[in-house]
Amino acid sequence: MDTWNFIFSFRGRITRADFWLLTFVAIAMWIAIAILTFFAIPAVTWVGGLILFMSGLAVWLSAVTRRLHDRNKSAWYLLLFFGLPSALQTAFAPHPKGHTIFVLIYGGTDSFVDLVCLAIGVWMLTELGTLRGTTGPNRYGPDSMAAPETHPV
Repeated sequence: MDTWNFIFSFRGRITRADFWLLTFVAIAMWIAIAILTFFAIPAVTWVGGLILFMSGLAVWLSAVTRRLHDRNKSAWYLLLFFGLPSALQTAFAPHPKGHTIFVLIYGGTDSFVDLVCLAIGVWMLTELGTLRGTTGPNRYGPDSMAAPETHPV
């Protein structure tokens, strides 16, 4: 697999080590945004920051997708990992008069919702970063931990 496909492809499977490597690449891109913002002029910062942010997001989403594939799970799990916490935070966010959208759960919901979101985040990191992928080939490709096949000459 060439470098471009390793970094940006959404197909196939990757190992846990490759997932963490790509995660750190994305984080490095986001740190570069902070450095660019601190030292650069505003126009360059806006364009360069947008490019770095989108590139880092693409790298990280490709890594997450392929780790889910390695676990024999669809990339639709991204909705569970990111959509559900976002929806919970939005639904239970305090409003101007101190009420929430769901009046039945008035007051004290922030702590519970935060704990649920934290639990989902821990589950995501456990699923992606620590658990081994399925052994052998699955519907997304060959085993990411298997030795590459050698063909006799």
